[in-house]
Amino acid sequence: MFKILNRKSIVLLFFLILIAVGTVFFIRNIVQQNAGMIEAYVASILEKCSTGASSGERRICYEAQVPKLLDTISLKDAFRITELIQEQDTDYLWCHNMGHQISEREYAKDPAQWKSVMNQCPVGTCSNGCIHGAIQAHFRAASVSGAQLENLIPDLQNLCEEREGWNPTGLEQASCYHELGHLSVYLTGSDIHKSAEICNRVGIKDDGRNFLQTCNEGIFMQVFEPRDPEDFALVYNLIPQKEVLSSCEQFEGEEKGACWERGWGGNASSFCEQFVGEMESACIRESWVVYDKEKIKTPEGVIEFCSYSQDPSEKRKCYNGLFYSLMSLFEFDEERMKKLCTGLPEDVMSQCFANTASRMIETDKDLVARSIAVCEYARNFGVEEQCYLELLYYSDFSFHPGSKELEQYCSHIPEPWNTKCINGG
Repeated sequence: MFKILNRKSIVLLFFLILIAVGTVFFIRNIVQQNAGMIEAYVASILEKCSTGASSGERRICYEAQVPKLLDTISLKDAFRITELIQEQDTDYLWCHNMGHQISEREYAKDPAQWKSVMNQCPVGTCSNGCIHGAIQAHFRAASVSGAQLENLIPDLQNLCEEREGWNPTGLEQASCYHELGHLSVYLTGSDIHKSAEICNRVGIKDDGRNFLQTCNEGIFMQVFEPRDPEDFALVYNLIPQKEVLSSCEQFEGEEKGACWERGWGGNASSFCEQFVGEMESACIRESWVVYDKEKIKTPEGVIEFCSYSQDPSEKRKCYNGLFYSLMSLFEFDEERMKKLCTGLPEDVMSQCFANTASRMIETDKDLVARSIAVCEYARNFGVEEQCYLELLYYSDFSFHPGSKELEQYCSHIPEPWNTKCINGG
């Protein structure tokens, strides 16, 4: 009996091993097929978008081609394709708009699962454009009535908070509240004062946390940087010089947005003066986009733009926002930023290097090596400490404590900051 049972057990074990081995080969085959498919998509898109095109034209082409694939691939695969394109086209770093479009396309498959789309969004990729796109896709519509808005407020208050399936980093959460600022302009039909009330109600928490700054900045970014057709219709009545806008109808998207900047006459001060306190300051900070573009790329222009306030805290906010924006304007060319930084007074220079480095991480966590290189360059001017302290701040802000991602991030940072990074900044 023992021998029979033993023989049966051996046969059963043999079949189980065969099934396990077959499963492993099956899964490996599926993974290999998927990898091959992704590589084929990447090759096709690069060929279609790269021939004789400028970096801006290539970016627009990528953003048109990749989201189309969501009909047959997953959101995760779409971002993998984006990453592989970035590896081969090193000029393509700013993929925030791509993140928007990927999640909006994924959302369209099943709007009822919009929170699931948010949960799938990759951390530290494309400046969290994926989260922005999912929120906008779900809530963006015509303005709602007062009663409808009041019923919506509880959902907005909890939308960016931790929940089952979503445990956001500080960066993801701040990005989410920033998006609520954008959204508020839609919900109120571009009534900026009512939008500010929404930010006050959703951004200030009972436990002392405060996301008001990032929410308010979302409001004014929506005003000064329209991109989609509904964006332009939304903010049309806010533009002071509407007579110049008719010539912009020949353009679409970013080109049309750049044309519309002329409608502000190079100065948004009269528009921003209607607000008070932090709202006025947020308005001025975000108005950089309608300022003299060539002037603001110079050290003198940077100092002049942020001279509206003598408060040290407000100046830091202004420089921070401006250096982040200039990185995008310079298409993440560190050499141009280095040249700008070294032309600034020492205290502003140190912040310039620090914000340049952290902007890399905020855009894509895989750019840490380039961030470190910026801080090492700052060492030549004796201002590397603030740069590394900024990267320590982002270690807490961008990664969960104890995560492998944090460990990998910290491994790039030299001592004495490495130990502080591992131990939580």
